[in-house]
Amino acid sequence: MADTLMRKFTYSLLPVMLLVSPAISEADFGSTLIAEYNRQSIPASLMDSISVDFDRLAFGEALKIIADKGNFKLNYNRNRIPVNHSVTLEVEHAPAFEILFGLLQQTKTTLIVTPDEELAVVPARRVFNASLSGQVLNSETKKPLIGTNISILGTTIGCVSDSAGYFNLSKAPEGFQILQFKYIGYKIRKVVSYLSNTNKAPPLTIELEPQQILLQEITVTPGLFSVMGQGPVMRQTLTHEDMQNITFGEDVYRALTRLPGVTANDFSAKFTLRGGENEEILVLLDGLEIYEPFHLKDLAGGAFSFIDVGVIEGVELLTGGFPAEYGTRMSGVLNMRTIRPPIGSNQLSVGLSMMNAFFRSSGTFNGTEGAWFLSARRGFLDILLDIMDAGREIPRPAFYDLHAKLDYQLDRTRQISLHVLHAEDHSEYVDYDEFHKYERKVGETDFGNTYGWMNYRAKPLPDLYSQTVMSYGQLRRHRWGESMNSSETERFSLLDRKDARVFSLRQNWAYQYSDNMHLKGGFSIQHHKADYDFDLYQAEEITSDDDSVSIWEKTIRTILHPRGYSYSAHLADRFRIIDPLVIEVGLRFDAVEYSRSNKLSPRFNLVWTPADQTFLRFGWGHFYQNSGIHDIRVEDGEDHFLPPDMAQHWVAGFEHTYNNGINVRLEAYYKSRSQPRPDYRNGSNRIQFPELEDDRYQLNLKSALYKGLELYLKYDRGGRFSWWTSYALSFFSDKVRNVVYRDSVYTQGFTTHPNLYDQRHTFYLDLNYRTGSRWHVNLAYQFHTGLPYFDLEEFLVILPDGSIDLGQDFSRYNRDNYDPYSRVDLRINRKFQLGTGLLTVYLQVINLFNNKNLRTIEYDDVEGPSGQRRIISDKEYWFPLLPSIGLSWEWHP
Repeated sequence: MADTLMRKFTYSLLPVMLLVSPAISEADFGSTLIAEYNRQSIPASLMDSISVDFDRLAFGEALKIIADKGNFKLNYNRNRIPVNHSVTLEVEHAPAFEILFGLLQQTKTTLIVTPDEELAVVPARRVFNASLSGQVLNSETKKPLIGTNISILGTTIGCVSDSAGYFNLSKAPEGFQILQFKYIGYKIRKVVSYLSNTNKAPPLTIELEPQQILLQEITVTPGLFSVMGQGPVMRQTLTHEDMQNITFGEDVYRALTRLPGVTANDFSAKFTLRGGENEEILVLLDGLEIYEPFHLKDLAGGAFSFIDVGVIEGVELLTGGFPAEYGTRMSGVLNMRTIRPPIGSNQLSVGLSMMNAFFRSSGTFNGTEGAWFLSARRGFLDILLDIMDAGREIPRPAFYDLHAKLDYQLDRTRQISLHVLHAEDHSEYVDYDEFHKYERKVGETDFGNTYGWMNYRAKPLPDLYSQTVMSYGQLRRHRWGESMNSSETERFSLLDRKDARVFSLRQNWAYQYSDNMHLKGGFSIQHHKADYDFDLYQAEEITSDDDSVSIWEKTIRTILHPRGYSYSAHLADRFRIIDPLVIEVGLRFDAVEYSRSNKLSPRFNLVWTPADQTFLRFGWGHFYQNSGIHDIRVEDGEDHFLPPDMAQHWVAGFEHTYNNGINVRLEAYYKSRSQPRPDYRNGSNRIQFPELEDDRYQLNLKSALYKGLELYLKYDRGGRFSWWTSYALSFFSDKVRNVVYRDSVYTQGFTTHPNLYDQRHTFYLDLNYRTGSRWHVNLAYQFHTGLPYFDLEEFLVILPDGSIDLGQDFSRYNRDNYDPYSRVDLRINRKFQLGTGLLTVYLQVINLFNNKNLRTIEYDDVEGPSGQRRIISDKEYWFPLLPSIGLSWEWHP
């Protein structure tokens, strides 16, 4: 009865929320009016005031009227600009330049000054060869502001002021641009200025006025890394340019492994976060929760992300102590935002690499209101393996993804976007007889992810914002396999079909109650459905010394159809006690019907600013991991949902930007898990069908502990040379209750062992060298101590009946470590300007010096010369020297 009432109540609220729900960020509703000009860069003739009233007037006619009223001359080629495009604008007594600039934004054109000092309207070119220099000062003290963020709105181009406040914007589009100046604790300024490719633009002096930082702009969470964003409070950990020029930068997941606390292996895009598995990270894309966002899940859980970095505008990675609006995961949050193409910008991009081909298109419509993009990618591995004439027994994985977005500004306070995301994977496995040229399919896997959602934002009150997200998601995992040869001593047949669907409604609000108080709240309601159909038969013939044969068998047959709702609600209050101290206190409630779970999660964060450009942050909280509707591990015999796992976080951080331009972050964390779920592992790093391997075991823990120290430094002033580096010291341990292997339980008496991801020392260093806008070289070095492993050779024993057993002594479980890992990568980018297009070619070399980094040790039992069986091992390694090339072409019609 209560469920029925809750559903009716929710459905009755939908029309109300769609009409009045305000936006989560005021930045979504920027004004198109020009706030101020750099008068030195604007011809005096354009500063005279005029009035116009254009109602769907042809652009060419509008230009003629403006020139006549302003008494100046405009040059343009009628064949190169949209003279028949309808424009609408009503302005009284405004400078002619402001009126003209408004029309240029509507028609994808720009205004330049020719070498003969004449004004010309030309297509908005993307020739990045213009520049502008200047200085940023404190308006009161006239002292230079070090580390001011300067950016060109509508682009990813920007720079930072140096120790004397000077800046130099280079590799920028020619013409009049809107420059934005941001500095922590100062009012943001937007200034229209002319950028010249002949170095004729006079230097620009900008004075910023001190102000109290708005509460909603303050980062109170330690362990937050901002990638490709433009927030004023956090330094950009990795910029758009960084992502374009680092190895694996085409994959947002792999690029994030450059950050401290993030670890991954060569084969997989899935990363761990301060010891937490990737499944413990909440993934959000434009407000939607994404599940398992990977291609090639057969390969170490996912070789690539199906999120195209080319349509990502900004990323936030929270590594611990995150606030109450984030729930259902206990280790971290990966929050991504997609692009909204700038006004009048149409773009077409195609690219080709050794791994995939991509097509992207984006643009705007209906003046300033509408924007859209489309991204499509197709994997190349199957084609590449055929070209290389690789053996037929090697799988040919095929994958593709499609991502589209339509965004529309309903009015100045309401915005809506519609999204579609689909990813598909398919692999086949064959038994190929080279002698008889005979081929038989022995396995097949299909994975699919489909999402459709609406993201609605509005702003009915000056201080009230919200976001409403309605979505549908679908996940599919279909696998089957059988033994390659029925005469082998090991036989199996496997059928696995898992389908899950999620309908979701999420609502978030944010209210600026006063200058010293900011309130946040929201709720979500989700309906989950899943269908499991799993059938496994596995048998192994065991021959003893007396030639007698026994058979070990394993059978699992599971059919499940779980259904149910989940609910969540959160409330947080961020307040300023005294000017340098801001505190946020939050509480979150999560309830899951199908797993019968109800949990409260308290959260606490603070930031103290003892000096200019210095921040001390602290975070604490309880974080619960509920079972997803698709999380029953039927392949390991589970047939029910497990209770929530819980982690408690304690995080403290320090951040400071020095006068020499170096940004430093130092963080310490302590994370404990009190209710770990059973974990299923293999003694070696298996790739496909790991549940079938004979080194599969179940690990049951009493608790787990993760603690460490992380240091991050970055230097980038927009010059030729930049660098960033990080070091992480970590201690991860498990308190083991028992180990289960082939139905035998080995009690450990709660002994403490190293965690599987106990990577004690990790070091990264990236060096970048630019030569103007054409060449960019990135050299990256990484080192980490070897991960712990279970040396099965010490425990596997041959019993008298010929069977293999792990033995009784687990005292050295995970006490051995692989050899240290080290690798140097090189990437060289070269850009060629071709008319209105830009061609980028890159050479990438993974493991430049061909270091042999141990991946795993495989074990097998063989018959020795005397007839006795013995255990042997075989070592396998991560990537060898791996060169690749790629190219992309970007065109702005």
